[in-house]
Amino acid sequence: MKSPFTVFITTLLTCITGYSQTYTAHPENPILPLSFPNPGIWNDPCVLKQGDTYLMYLSSKNGGPDIFDGEVVPYLMTSEDGINWELYDSVSLLTTSTDSAAWDFVGVETPSVIIFEGTYHMYYTAIALNGQFAIGHATSADGLIWNKEDIVIVPSNLFDDWMSYIAAEPGAVVYNDSIYLYFTGIGNRFDAPSPAGKAVIGLATSGDGFVFNTPQQVLEQGVLYPAADDYYGYSTPFPVVINDTIHLFYDVAREIPEWIQVALHHAYSADGVTNFIEDYSSIFVKSDFDWTQREIRAPAALFEDGTMKLWFCGDDIFETAQWGIGYAWSDNFSVETNNFIVADNYFYPNPANQFVTLTENNRWDYCMLTDITGKQLIRINQINNSTLNTSALNEGMYILHFYKNNQIIQANKLLIMH
Repeated sequence: MKSPFTVFITTLLTCITGYSQTYTAHPENPILPLSFPNPGIWNDPCVLKQGDTYLMYLSSKNGGPDIFDGEVVPYLMTSEDGINWELYDSVSLLTTSTDSAAWDFVGVETPSVIIFEGTYHMYYTAIALNGQFAIGHATSADGLIWNKEDIVIVPSNLFDDWMSYIAAEPGAVVYNDSIYLYFTGIGNRFDAPSPAGKAVIGLATSGDGFVFNTPQQVLEQGVLYPAADDYYGYSTPFPVVINDTIHLFYDVAREIPEWIQVALHHAYSADGVTNFIEDYSSIFVKSDFDWTQREIRAPAALFEDGTMKLWFCGDDIFETAQWGIGYAWSDNFSVETNNFIVADNYFYPNPANQFVTLTENNRWDYCMLTDITGKQLIRINQINNSTLNTSALNEGMYILHFYKNNQIIQANKLLIMH
């Protein structure tokens, strides 16, 4: 019999269940196919809406008829419906630097554009001659004519840091009267023997768009994408704010043997920093469409009139010469975050000190304890009154993920207090 304290905790327990979203892909995908001459190698969309017009900032090579010619630089397209797009100008919005020592000498790509306090801000991946990636910044009064500012985030070059050698693929959003700049950080992997590297989602914030605080890691690969199966991690984040909640769309990278992006995924957080809860299945995987058989990547999202609109890239360039940007939408996008439940709980007590008891329940097969970034700590299979020893864990907030048929059916906060 449960104690009154346990019943009380069960009643008030905050349930942070992930979702599986359902999207409908446009039947004519890719809506922006490969076109010649360059620019036409479309990639890395960022979609805004101004009045009745959709704006898509995106990357392309600027070379000749060969797909591999030229440098990657940003362009602008416009649309009245988000499906049929026109190139604003065949001249790119920004160019690479003429200084061989500059961070953006080789490429300026993955543009992320927001409007903050009346000014357009573009954050982009700057590629240096030595192959390193950093994040650059440009501003504009109208979204058309741009001025380069400074490089705002660079890799740390610290061997054991999560962003030791790459900071790239920015995704910016205005949130809490500040700019939240999410990005891909890559460093060495220490939680598994392979892959050698690890891609995670980082965050830096700014009150003016020019100076950012020290970046922090906010999301790393979860149990759906284990390193043991050659998953490299997460990249190309795109944030959306709905009802004060940050929704992150991103792609999943794998190393088999080369680094490729194989799935699109979604997570959300009530504060944009902690407790990101991931959907329990992918939005799409690369095998879902004939034109994304090699890679699917770079999601961009816009929530409008109750519909989540999603643009994404992909290709099957070496087999069928297909490449482009596709479109999909969800009319039943789940925007709930936390709900209080009055139901049988799978564990007690909460908060916990030395031990947590996992109650027998045929609704789940096994559970995984992670920290708030999603790092896997302990797995326990379903056993009657299993005991989870928490004595060696630091005080703080953790997440217990419960699985049925290898899918997350519930995730609960667990507070450990010694």
